[in-house]
Amino acid sequence: MLAQYGPSVTKETLQKLVLAFGELRSMADQGLITYPYSTREVVNVVKHLEVSVTMVLYVHLVSK
Repeated sequence: MLAQYGPSVTKETLQKLVLAFGELRSMADQGLITYPYSTREVVNVVKHLEVSVTMVLYVHLVSK
């Protein structure tokens, strides 16, 4: 699902994000942190990474 929002983001990065947000959610369920991170937030991170990757590629190509 996340790859739809960030096709240029590596699978490794997506897997790390899923694990990190899963851990954050678990910590919220245990009461260790007060904010319950959601799927919407990980999707927004992936969208941001997609834009960043695209911009870096664009700047690199334009500067040649």
